[in-house]
Amino acid sequence: MSNSLTQLVPVFNGTNYMTWGPAVKNYLLSQGQWRNTIIKPFPKKIYPQKEVTTKGPDGGDVVTQVDDLSQSHLNYDDIESWIENNDKARGNIMLRLHNVIAKKFYMEEHASSIWEALEKELLSRREVSTRQDAMTYLIRVRRLLVVRVKSKKCWIIFTRLMWYIQT
Repeated sequence: MSNSLTQLVPVFNGTNYMTWGPAVKNYLLSQGQWRNTIIKPFPKKIYPQKEVTTKGPDGGDVVTQVDDLSQSHLNYDDIESWIENNDKARGNIMLRLHNVIAKKFYMEEHASSIWEALEKELLSRREVSTRQDAMTYLIRVRRLLVVRVKSKKCWIIFTRLMWYIQT
C-alpha cells in the first residue's frame, strides 16, 4: 500500500464523502489513473475504412466510407495500458473504502463503475437528508405561524413550500 495514499486519503466510512471524494479524485489524478479509467471508456476495436460504391436515388454512383469489419485489429498497447490503469485505480479506491462498503464492490471490475455507484448512492442519500431537514424546518415554521402569525400570505407560502418538498 502506498504511503501517500494512506496519508492523503481518509478511509470512506459512508459519512465523509465530502472529504473522501475529492481526495481520491486528486490522488488518482496525480497517479495518471483518473482520465484513463474513470473518464475514458475501454478501448474499442479499430476498423480500417474502406470505400463502398452504391447506386444513388438518381442512378449515379455514391461513394461512402464504412468500417471494414473483415480486417479488424485491436490496439493492444491501448488496451493493456487501460487495463493496468483500471486495476491500479480500482485498487486505490478499494483500499480507502471501509470493509462494509468495499464488500459491495469486490466483484466489480471497472473503477468507473465503483465510482459511479458511490456517487449515485451518496447523491440519493443527500437528497433524502436535505428533504428531511427541510421538512423539520417547515414543521417548526408552521408551529410559529399557528402561535404568532395569522397572515394568509404566510400560510400560502408555507403550503407551497410543503407541497414542493413532498413532490
